[in-house]
Amino acid sequence: MTAGEDFLRRCEKARKGDPSGYRDGMRKAFFTSLPFCPEELLEDLLEELEDLSGSGEKELEEILSAVIDLMTGDKQGKETPLRDRELTAVYQGVNDYAQQLPEDLVFQVMRTAVERGLLG
Repeated sequence: MTAGEDFLRRCEKARKGDPSGYRDGMRKAFFTSLPFCPEELLEDLLEELEDLSGSGEKELEEILSAVIDLMTGDKQGKETPLRDRELTAVYQGVNDYAQQLPEDLVFQVMRTAVERGLLG
């Protein structure tokens, strides 16, 4: 099971538990999936990706799951299902916080963005 799949499992559990607390449960699951990231980065990503998802909770969950898999190294490069605009948001966030992140995480996100042709 990838870290992203575990995140989706925890979101489903939060949805079945207390529906009014679902958003807090999803947020907590996202933050605990990436404990090596600064909280400010995760806040920024959550806000940006929420705006990009547009169509609801399930789509946002899938996007966050893909972000988690990319940032934990479970899925890299062309394996990631992130769309270009989502990957750009992740790249920009990682770039902004690069000094506070593990070097291998920064490298894999940048490499994925380069492979997609998002960086010139």
